[in-house]
Amino acid sequence: MQSHDPFLTDPYFWSTVAAAGLIAGLLLWRTRCLHNRNALLKRLRVYASVINPAPDALSLVGTDYTYRLVNDEYQRRTGLRRDQIEGRTVAEVMGEESFRTMIKPYLERALAGETVEYESWFDYGALGRRRMLIRYSPFRDDPDAGVVDGVVVCAHDVTARWRAEEVQRHTLSLRESEQRFRTMADGLPAPIWVTGATGAMEFANERFCEYFGLSAEHIAGLDWSTLVHPEDLDEVRERFDTALSGRRPFNLRCRLRRADGSWRWFDCSARPRFDDAGGFLGFVGSSHDITRRRQVEQALRRSRRELKRRSEQLALLATELTRAEQSERRRLGRLLHDHLQQLLVGASLSANRLSRRLGGDSEELAKLKDLLTESLDASRTLMADLCPPVLYEGVLADALRWLARSMRDKTQLRVTVDADDRVDVGDETLRVFLFESVREALLNVVKHAGVGEARVRLRLIEGRRLQVEVTDQGGGFDTSVLCDARHTDGLGLVSIRERMRMLGGGMQVSSRPGEGTRLTLVVPVAGRRDGAMPEGITAHGAVVAGPALQASSAAPDRIGVLLVDDHAVMRDGLAMLLDEEADVEVVGQAANGQEAIAQVEALLPEVVLMDFSMPVMDGVTATRVIHERWPSVRVIGLSLYKEQDRAAAMLEAGASDYVCKTEVADELLAKIRGHTTQPQAQLRAVSGRG
Repeated sequence: MQSHDPFLTDPYFWSTVAAAGLIAGLLLWRTRCLHNRNALLKRLRVYASVINPAPDALSLVGTDYTYRLVNDEYQRRTGLRRDQIEGRTVAEVMGEESFRTMIKPYLERALAGETVEYESWFDYGALGRRRMLIRYSPFRDDPDAGVVDGVVVCAHDVTARWRAEEVQRHTLSLRESEQRFRTMADGLPAPIWVTGATGAMEFANERFCEYFGLSAEHIAGLDWSTLVHPEDLDEVRERFDTALSGRRPFNLRCRLRRADGSWRWFDCSARPRFDDAGGFLGFVGSSHDITRRRQVEQALRRSRRELKRRSEQLALLATELTRAEQSERRRLGRLLHDHLQQLLVGASLSANRLSRRLGGDSEELAKLKDLLTESLDASRTLMADLCPPVLYEGVLADALRWLARSMRDKTQLRVTVDADDRVDVGDETLRVFLFESVREALLNVVKHAGVGEARVRLRLIEGRRLQVEVTDQGGGFDTSVLCDARHTDGLGLVSIRERMRMLGGGMQVSSRPGEGTRLTLVVPVAGRRDGAMPEGITAHGAVVAGPALQASSAAPDRIGVLLVDDHAVMRDGLAMLLDEEADVEVVGQAANGQEAIAQVEALLPEVVLMDFSMPVMDGVTATRVIHERWPSVRVIGLSLYKEQDRAAAMLEAGASDYVCKTEVADELLAKIRGHTTQPQAQLRAVSGRG
C-alpha cells in the first residue's frame, strides 16, 4: 500500500501554502514594480495560478475594503466571475448588512495588525447556507515599514464538522434527558412504560418490573400481549393499533397478569412522543391497578340499584301515605258532614222549637243556641281545613283562588293568584298535596313575614312540569334551618321538601333576612318523576332541593376540586392524594387551559389546582378567564418552580394562591381548605346553577 504524507492531505496545509504563495507574490510585486511593471504582471499571473487550485476560498482585500485578488474557489462559492469581484467592495459582494454587522469589525482588527479568526454562517447562493472558519491575516507591501496595506482572507468550510459536533451534542443531550426520565420514572409508585415507533417495549420502570415479575433485560422487545388476559386481548390490540396508526393518545381498561399469576384490572393510558422535527417516537404510558376500585365501584353500583329500588318503594309508600292521609281527611269530612254537623243542626232545631214553646228564649236557652251556632261554624271551618269541596270539584287554580279568599277572611292576608285555568294536575293526591303546601306557605307568611300581601303563581314549564311559586316581600328568614332535618321548627317546609322528593318533585327556597322569601315547588305531570328545576328560577341565598334538583358535581359537604396539569402522572398523583380526604372530592381533570375552562363551566368546582405551564393554553391565561367568568371559583397555581415572577403572574391573573408541586401534602390540603369560603350548595346558588 502506498503511504501518503499527512501534510499533503491536510486542507489547512494547502491553505497555508496558497496563502504563503499569495503573500510571496504580493511582496515580489512590490519589489519588482519599481523596475518592470510588465514583468510584475506576468509574475502575478504565475502566483494566481498557484493559489487558484487551493480548496479554500482565498482573497486579498485592500484598506478601502476592495477586493484586489480572489482565487477560483472564491468565485465558485460566491457564484460570481473574477471581473465581478475584483475591484468591488466587500459590502457589494457579501451584502451591506453582513458587511456592517459582522465582516467589517474583524477586517478593522486585521488592518490594525491583528490576525483574526472566527466561525460564522454564510449564505452562498447555490451552495446554500454554510458554516465557515474565517482567518484574516494582515498584508504589508513593505514588511520593514510595518504599514498594513490589506488583509489576506482565508475561508475554510467547516459545515460537515459543525454538523457532526451538533449531532454529538444532541445525542448527549438526549441521553442525559433519557437518564433523568428513567430516574424520575423509577421513583414513581405506578408502573410506567415506553414503546418505540413500532409499538415494541423499550423501557419500563422498576415498579413495572416488580409488579409483573420481569427483569430490566427482558423489557426491550417484550411482547406485551403475553401480559393481557385472553378475553381482553383482541380489544386491546385493536385499540392500541388504532392509536399507533393515528399517533393519538389512548386509554383503556383490561386485565393484566401480576407476578403471582393473578389477573388484575388495570387502567392504562398513554400519550404519543414526538421529536423536535415532529417525528413519531412511540408512546409513554402508565398503568394503574384498579381492581380494588373496580370492586368498590361494583359494590357501589349494586348499592345504588338497591337504593333506587328502595327509593322507588319509598316513593310509592309516600304516595300511598299521602293518599291515605287525604282519604282519612275525606272520611273525617264525611263524618263531620254526615254525622256531627247533622246532630248539631238537629240540636239547633230542637232548641228553636223549645224556644217557641216557651214563648221566648231564656238566658240558658240563648246560651245553648249560641253554642250550637259556634259549633256549626267550627265544624264548617274544620271541614274546609280537612277537605275543601272545591279541591275535588274543580281544577287546582279554582282551589287556589278559594284559598286566597279564605286567607283574606280568616287572617286579613291579601293573596294575589296568577294561575291559568287550563293548568291542572290529573293526579288527585298530588293536587291535594300542592294545595296543602301552598296553604302552609301562606300561613308562614302570616306568622313570620310581617306583611299583609303575598303572591301565588301557577304555570306549566316545557309542557311537562308544573311549577308553583309563593312569594312575599316580608322579613325573610335564615334558610340554614332547612338544611338540618332535626329542626322541627322549620316552618313546615322540611316536611314539604321530603314529601316532594318522595313524589318525584323538588322544592327550592330563596330567602334572606329583610329581602322576602320565594318558595318554588316543581313536580312532573302525568306521574313522571322529573324534578329538574325549570330555567328562570334562580336562588339568592340557600337552596333546598331533592337529588333531582341538585346540579352540584361534588357532595354538598365536600370540597369539589378540579385538577389541571398536562402531565397525566402528576394528575393521577394529585387525585390519589385528594381522594384520601373525607372532605375533598376530585370532580374532574384537564390537560390544558382550554379544557380547564370547559370543565369549570360544566362542573363548577370550588377549587381549581392550575398548572402554570401547559400546551394549548397556559395556566395564567386560563386563570384570568376563570376569575372573570366565575369569581367565586378559587384557583390555586401549581408549578415545579418557586420563582416570584410566576407566582406574581398567577396572582395578578386572579389566583388565590401559588403552590410549588414539591410542597408537602399537608400544606397543599391546608391551602385548599383555607380558600374554600362557602358551602358547595351556596356556591351553586350564587352562580345561578342551582
